[in-house]
Amino acid sequence: MGLDLRLLGSWATLPQVAPRRRTRPAATSVVRFDEHQRLQHVLMMSSFITLALTGLPQKFSDLSVSQWWVGLLGGLQTVRAIHRTAGLIMLSDCVYHLGYVAYRMGIQRRLGPLRMLPGPKDARDVFQTLLYFLGLQPEKPKFDRFSYLEKFDYWAVFWGIFMIGGSGLLLMFPVLATHLLPGQILPVAITIHSDEAILAVGWILVVHMFNVHLAPWVFPFNPAIFTGKMTVRQCAEEHPLEWERMMSAERVLGRLPAEAAVDARRPTAAVAQAQPAPFLPRAGSLARGWAAGTLRRARARYRSLWER
Repeated sequence: MGLDLRLLGSWATLPQVAPRRRTRPAATSVVRFDEHQRLQHVLMMSSFITLALTGLPQKFSDLSVSQWWVGLLGGLQTVRAIHRTAGLIMLSDCVYHLGYVAYRMGIQRRLGPLRMLPGPKDARDVFQTLLYFLGLQPEKPKFDRFSYLEKFDYWAVFWGIFMIGGSGLLLMFPVLATHLLPGQILPVAITIHSDEAILAVGWILVVHMFNVHLAPWVFPFNPAIFTGKMTVRQCAEEHPLEWERMMSAERVLGRLPAEAAVDARRPTAAVAQAQPAPFLPRAGSLARGWAAGTLRRARARYRSLWER
């Protein structure tokens, strides 16, 4: 005890103050994707990029850049081996996702995946979006957990897996395929495989990348699929119906007063999780501040150009 008093010094003589009431910390992010969903996306993304980098040079083999790239990777046989391995990883990831969905709905009785099914509201949202961009509607539609674009991206993967993956398996095992199916299936599979691949790469580069990362409201990068979280302000702006449902659940549980307004700047801790601490050391705060300011100015300039 004497040691404690010596360490405290003059602070030991101060009057004790009543402990402060515990308050829940203001959360700054909400959970959007769990670890399985993030892993499935990483597998899909990495295998898709590998397939594109090894498949397009084979389709456009007469180009000098394709020949240089194939030679850099070790020759045509190596490129084909990498391409087939990536294709099998993508098909395995699809099986992994289907098993995940079946477990969530069949064992855990959580029907969240059903939100990916298109519905009448999605058709109304498409129409309202068109009217909004034409200046005939004052505001954009309010989205729930998934917008119609996100649902289209999701189901387009199944179409791509069926068309590109199915034709790829036929080309990977041509002898077995011609034993079970007519021989004309192989040239048809080659056409489907290559043309659908071009369509998939074009969609990802032009539509998906813009909507997810390059659009003014998320520029320059949306880390939600990698961190599993999104800011509460982003959730309230991009998915207002989901945010309102979360706040209503808080009121039912008595964690939020019924008269409280929905404030995206001060969410309750039950519906949100605090962001992790910055990973850079404190010594880099000045550099971070300069980079953040530059990014804000670039983003504001980008938005102003977009709105013209």
